[in-house]
Amino acid sequence: MVAAMSLDETVTDEYLKKVREYTTESIAFFSDENKPERERCVVRALLRCLGVPFTEKDLLVDQPEPVDVAALGARFQVTEVLFEDRRRHQEYKKRLENLNQLTSDEELWGPWKNPRPVSGGEVVRRVRNRLLEKTAHSDIDALVYVNLGQTFLNVDSPRPDFSEFAVLGWRSVSAVYLPYALVMHAGENAPAFLRNALGSALSAWMGPDGWFEPDA
Repeated sequence: MVAAMSLDETVTDEYLKKVREYTTESIAFFSDENKPERERCVVRALLRCLGVPFTEKDLLVDQPEPVDVAALGARFQVTEVLFEDRRRHQEYKKRLENLNQLTSDEELWGPWKNPRPVSGGEVVRRVRNRLLEKTAHSDIDALVYVNLGQTFLNVDSPRPDFSEFAVLGWRSVSAVYLPYALVMHAGENAPAFLRNALGSALSAWMGPDGWFEPDA
């Protein structure tokens, strides 16, 4: 006679199912086909952190190269800072393989690691190095998503020097390092909402998440 499944076993099965579904969705999200939506997500996060109202109609993709997203007078080229050895699409594929072999949600968790604080100076260095790999345009706004897992921005660290971004050749340079947005450079011809936010780490979005979601 087969024993009845316990409540804990049911919860474990449901939890693993949800994690597998989320990981499958993430594989699709990080595919080449979804690049425009990923770029639009970063623009949403920037505007929400800055406290700038917008609608989905304001976020225009399918722009002439090298613009990725046009929004509220800005012409964003979006790029990302990751740790050097990260390959997210492959990460999620490998994670799904591992998940399909699990039988307990306890196997999901490795040893706990406290997140590492990252100084403003390190953010400046990583953003600058990423932009040096790209061709600057004086009429385009560079937007960098800083995605360093298990870290957080230390807003109490010494105020970094943003002056070097003025000579890189972009109309403006902004970074999103959730839950903050930082406008590091904004020329006189940059949109006013970027010029007005210059030099501060802003976190205007009050929700616990939802920075990336449409019409959140």
